[in-house]
Amino acid sequence: MIVNPQYRQVAGFAGSVTQSGAVIKSAAAATRIPAGTPVKYKDGKVVALEGTEKAQDIFGIVMKVATPFEPFYPGDLIEVVHEGYVQVAFDEEADAAPVRGGQVFFDTEKKLFTTDSTKVAVRAIWASDGFGDGIAEVQIFPFIPSAAAA
Repeated sequence: MIVNPQYRQVAGFAGSVTQSGAVIKSAAAATRIPAGTPVKYKDGKVVALEGTEKAQDIFGIVMKVATPFEPFYPGDLIEVVHEGYVQVAFDEEADAAPVRGGQVFFDTEKKLFTTDSTKVAVRAIWASDGFGDGIAEVQIFPFIPSAAAA
């Protein structure tokens, strides 16, 4: 049976938690931050990365919530995946596809995750090989993983 691609379910959504056991923390935000965006603490609130951060500065990845259309007010709490498996938007124009256990980077200009080591390092590794529909899966750690652990 051939399924018309028009009716095919997408591979996933940025910010979706994919496995149980994730550590999710709530934090105040100054502005609405899109799901799947890595964040850091700045002046007591979480903010999107600016491009000058180190991997240890990253607090987590904003989680996709079921009610994204509620009004947002500065100081509102957002959910952040601090540790666990989460789907992220991947740069399909990157030179290389994700390889399980490889280091994860974030392009602050394109707002996409990538394998390009010239971008901001994220304290995560790729949880699977490849990507689909511009979505890949990462495992974010509460610490910086070493290459030997991969």
